[in-house]
Amino acid sequence: MNRKLKLLLVPLAGLALLTATAIPVLAKGQGNGPSAPASAQAAPPPGGGGPAVKPPDLRNMVRGTVESVSGNIITFKSGNTLAVDANTKYTAPKKPKASLADVVKGVDIVARVKKTDTGPLAVQVQVLGKIIGTVVHSGTVTAYTAGASITITGPKGGPATFIINGDTKINLPKGIAGLKTGDSVTVSGRTDPDTKTLVAKVIAVHKVRMVEGTVTAITSGSLTVKPATGDPINFKTDKDTIFTLKGVSAVSVNDKVKVVAEVQEDGTLLAKAVMDGVSIPSMLGRFGPKGRQGPMAPNFNKPGPFTPGNSPSGRPIPKA
Repeated sequence: MNRKLKLLLVPLAGLALLTATAIPVLAKGQGNGPSAPASAQAAPPPGGGGPAVKPPDLRNMVRGTVESVSGNIITFKSGNTLAVDANTKYTAPKKPKASLADVVKGVDIVARVKKTDTGPLAVQVQVLGKIIGTVVHSGTVTAYTAGASITITGPKGGPATFIINGDTKINLPKGIAGLKTGDSVTVSGRTDPDTKTLVAKVIAVHKVRMVEGTVTAITSGSLTVKPATGDPINFKTDKDTIFTLKGVSAVSVNDKVKVVAEVQEDGTLLAKAVMDGVSIPSMLGRFGPKGRQGPMAPNFNKPGPFTPGNSPSGRPIPKA
């Protein structure tokens, strides 16, 4: 190979080497330009879902008990005020089309607000309900006027009278035709914040009754007992009635007894147990609420979307 041929081959070999190293670089940047750095590429959201949901700003929410409403101004018991306008949205329990008319004295509200030059303006108002405790009483009906009122006397307390209105529900067990004086019931209701009267929400009539009183008459198949309040009550007895005696050989007139009975389909009371001279704790808890609320008492404090004083996240909402 002569000198001229060697001088020609050397640059050609160098060009081939340069081309071989350049091809992979171009392959990495396929398309119309080089690839963007990895740090510049958008990272997928964690968990593979959409963008993170921003939690509500509790600084723009207030809560409180309404003292009055005048025009477009809501005044809270604290003395603070909140304005509303035609664009304010309202929600209330069991009212698909709530309005400012549902914001009345004594109700607790949660409001989402925005700041204006004249003060806070409500964007949305949620009515939570009246801030009153649920009142539960169990006992014997001593007075009853359908659609108007019911008075009950418990084993450890004086009489309590509840107002009955169109929203009151009466729960009757199978075999009991209607509510009447002498029935054993549990009444759950509330105290009206303005009149301070008790208003019945649910009246639950118990199929099993317990009566304590004085025996006034005895026959071969019945027993009449006069409670401390109310009229005498007649009980049927049969071969399955259990008599528990202490210090006496038989139940007699003028004895102090406790009778556990069951309401029959014809409305009569069949004595299941008669206790004479036996000191036992109140058995009301077995047939009704334990204390003030028990297994037979419905739950009347189901929280709604908000509980007074807290947001859905559990963080406290600023008081108005």
